[in-house]
Amino acid sequence: MRAVKVVYTSTTVPHLIGTDAHGPLALGGLLQLHFEERYVQRNGPQSNVVLRQQPAAGNVVPRGSTVSVVVTR
Repeated sequence: MRAVKVVYTSTTVPHLIGTDAHGPLALGGLLQLHFEERYVQRNGPQSNVVLRQQPAAGNVVPRGSTVSVVVTR
């Protein structure tokens, strides 16, 4: 019997919309993803919340990919 080593070279993009923007930074290390944040001014009680993301949640991407997020200020 031979041992087989399985190497995962991709990861699934998590659902980030509506979450606190600090979450992606913590997840990025675990999932080996990079995050590019763009901030928009928004009136209201909530700040630092993810409004949009690209690629969308559920997409499978190569490890090391960049996920772009739009965050409220």
